[in-house]
Amino acid sequence: MTSSDYCYRSAQMPLNSTVSITRCKSYDRAEIKDALVKALEPFGGLSVYIAPKDKVLIKPNLIRGSKPEKAVVPHPELLRALIELLTELGADIYVGDSPGIETPEAALEASGYMAVMKEFGTKQADFYREMDAEVPNGGLSKKVRIVRAVHEADKIINLCKMKTHGFMMFTGAVKNMFGIVSGVSKVHTHIRFPSTDLFAQGLLDLYTTATPTLNIMDAVLAMEGDGPTNGSPREVGLILASDDGVALDVVASSVIGIDPSTIATTAVAARRGVGNTDLSKITIAGPTIDEVRVSDFELPTSWKGITSRFAKTRFMRSIGSVKPVVKHRLCRKCGKCIKGCPAHAIKMVKGKVRIEHSKCIKCYCCQEHCPYNALKLKAPIFSKLLLGFSQAREIRHRRIENDWR
Repeated sequence: MTSSDYCYRSAQMPLNSTVSITRCKSYDRAEIKDALVKALEPFGGLSVYIAPKDKVLIKPNLIRGSKPEKAVVPHPELLRALIELLTELGADIYVGDSPGIETPEAALEASGYMAVMKEFGTKQADFYREMDAEVPNGGLSKKVRIVRAVHEADKIINLCKMKTHGFMMFTGAVKNMFGIVSGVSKVHTHIRFPSTDLFAQGLLDLYTTATPTLNIMDAVLAMEGDGPTNGSPREVGLILASDDGVALDVVASSVIGIDPSTIATTAVAARRGVGNTDLSKITIAGPTIDEVRVSDFELPTSWKGITSRFAKTRFMRSIGSVKPVVKHRLCRKCGKCIKGCPAHAIKMVKGKVRIEHSKCIKCYCCQEHCPYNALKLKAPIFSKLLLGFSQAREIRHRRIENDWR
């Protein structure tokens, strides 16, 4: 495979895209496999994408090792169903991701993935070796540092999870490709791209460099609130699939009541012409978005009220920034927040975790990495008042617009 082959499928905007929505009420083994098969039927089945002996990399959202009921990672029963289908096609299957601070082995074991892999003889992809890859068609960067396992695979299946995200608001197919950056390099990426827009541009560089062959989203049990690790599980009861990850994110965010244009990765994709961001040009296979919509899906604390036009101004974001705070009664002093902070803004002082907010870049990695939910996102009272004002201003603006129509 040559360097020009990193982009397995063209990431440029297609004339139209298809996203399948399939109802699935539980992770019962038979039900989840049946739902996955149905989700892939509109595309002609998995065999359209996978040939015998293809080296297939399954890239799950393995941000950290977590029990399935926490809704942090895609459920191991969905992984099992996917491995079964790939095995039937004679594929050479690998599973891999790069967690933030844990080793891949520890995260795979804690999430129940390793047991499934051992049952089928599925190999673990090497997510330690790195390489430089050119970003096709230009982007924020000319080259990106990725794990070599991506280059060595013939096909990539992006196994993502429907979740909110403290820094990016929403994480789905595009955001999940951040996992092809090794844990150590992730720290440097956050420092290099500290703003939401810059980080989204970096994510699109990764997505276009190694565009997945297929994207499958676990939304049977999603996560709302302060995701991607410390939010609350929320039953949505769906499996979504598409060979266009950008379109999948547009549909998934619409299902949970988020305007796709407010998601940074989708906005950057629209500017670059990557994937399909126009909902009117996306074919929905299965129930309509309105039929499965979740109208009261809770946003992260860091994004509540920010989706209005006034609240998204630089002034409002600067004075209304949400800060991570330590709940000392829950803290076990494990040090994972200290290890995972890209800005080195967290220290252990006299036996307690302290955050130096003047150094904090508001990436909320500390909150993501805390396994005890001891780091909370807190908005200042002044910020809450201003956000309330911004929401009222937005409502008034809409009323004026309606009067003119």
